[in-house]
Amino acid sequence: MKTLKHEIFRRTLFVIISMILFFGLTSSYFFYVTEKKNIQLFIETKNSELANFINAYFIKMYNAVEYLSRVEEVRNAIYRKEKARKKVLELFRIFEQIDPDINYIYAGYKNGLLLINNYVPPPGFNPVVRPWYQVALKSFPHISQGLPYQEIKTKEWLISISKALVDDRGEIVGVVSIDTALDKILNKLNENENLSSLSNIILKKNGTIIVCNNRLAIGGNFFDKYHVNKKRLQKKSGYFTYEQNGHKRYAFFKKLDKLEWILVTSVDAHEIFLPIFLKTVAILLIVSLFSIILGLYFSQLFSSEIVMALNTIQNNIYAMLEGKPEKIKKRKLTLDEFDEIEKNIEKLTNDALLRKNSELHKLNMLLREMALKDALTGLYNRYKMIEDIEHQIARYKRYKEPFCLIMLDIDHFKQINDTYGHDIGDKVLKESAKILHTVIRSSDVAARWGGEEFMILCPNTHLKEGVAIANRLKDAFEKHNFGIDRRVTVSAGVVEYRNENEDMKTVLKRVDERLYQAKRAGRNRVVYEENERSEK
Repeated sequence: MKTLKHEIFRRTLFVIISMILFFGLTSSYFFYVTEKKNIQLFIETKNSELANFINAYFIKMYNAVEYLSRVEEVRNAIYRKEKARKKVLELFRIFEQIDPDINYIYAGYKNGLLLINNYVPPPGFNPVVRPWYQVALKSFPHISQGLPYQEIKTKEWLISISKALVDDRGEIVGVVSIDTALDKILNKLNENENLSSLSNIILKKNGTIIVCNNRLAIGGNFFDKYHVNKKRLQKKSGYFTYEQNGHKRYAFFKKLDKLEWILVTSVDAHEIFLPIFLKTVAILLIVSLFSIILGLYFSQLFSSEIVMALNTIQNNIYAMLEGKPEKIKKRKLTLDEFDEIEKNIEKLTNDALLRKNSELHKLNMLLREMALKDALTGLYNRYKMIEDIEHQIARYKRYKEPFCLIMLDIDHFKQINDTYGHDIGDKVLKESAKILHTVIRSSDVAARWGGEEFMILCPNTHLKEGVAIANRLKDAFEKHNFGIDRRVTVSAGVVEYRNENEDMKTVLKRVDERLYQAKRAGRNRVVYEENERSEK
């Protein structure tokens, strides 16, 4: 017999069951999706944190190696005496004191010479056959990507960043290298607060393992060892899976473009997905029983609007950090407290980004200045002059714009050093730089070519004008008071670039020959043209 009471009960029961199923299944589904996204966000965040750490950790070492490879004393230490080599070691010591992450800075040369602080190599040690030396030669003219190796004496594992050294004649004479302890990187990679199976691996682009927890795997190939298709890691970042010891691992990779490495962060799929599944089932049961009550309760407290507003604020912060203002959305729930929080976070974020960008810009400018200028005279160095000459040759080939090169050499400079000491010799070089700045035109470029030699590039200049500039320089040196009881003179060679088939090596050889003729003819003169005309 159907009664109103039974009908109300039946329909009420149907509505309750329907709502339980709806809210329970919906909540369980979204929980699963959310948990999966949270795991992905955690992995990506961990990967991003490590990527920033690794970039910051190694880029400074790359910059240091690049700078040291350009320092004249380091490049030519093979030809120098003990005093000059001690200066190189002092430079290494300063870098080691500035950066505690550096274990060793050293330079090995083709004659077996090794310059290193606080280390005595074992008997028979030859730097030329060491892995860091060989990989630098193979990577030349670039910096090696990073070589893990076991130190022959202490047996500690190190990562070496190295670059080949080129002397003033353009010949490879050695390698400068910086070592950092592998354990320092591993300690950072092993900081796993939430997932015990989380691991991180650093690879080269070809798959060679540089850093990982298993030292036996270092040097192996990741793609071959775990049967991973290289094409799956062609993008800048993304997810992939692979098998390790019979267990499926869920991995996220990110390319470190500046270092040309790949950072892989992975976890055991069973560890992350089984708890999500069990929690989803539990939530399905719990939410199914209390979905209506909880729905009414949270609806009364506007929890959904509050969470949505906080998520919007969070997403807006990410959009600001990523430089994507078009992703910034307006909150539906407008409360004074939320407005104040959002304003303060936005201000802190913008101030931090501005300050960080300013610091990075200043550091980059300083490093570029150090890489392009001679430390003693403040003039451009040989590398910068070579770039400018190549640029002028290209302009001549395109616009037929002539230019001249003047190579200047201080006469009897060795006698000045031997008689008055190297401090006076350095002062003469500095004064010489001042004379160059005073005499040459604003469009001309002066550089310290090496030792007591200087090179002046005169754009849009014919030979006659170049010779005139060289003579003005010669006269200025002869009249200048260098603070010593002898006259300082210079010899100069001048050439004009006038044949587009002539390469830089040839024009440099021509101007060097003119300088040699000037010195052979008695010094304190300018020599130019093929017929070896000179002007005293």
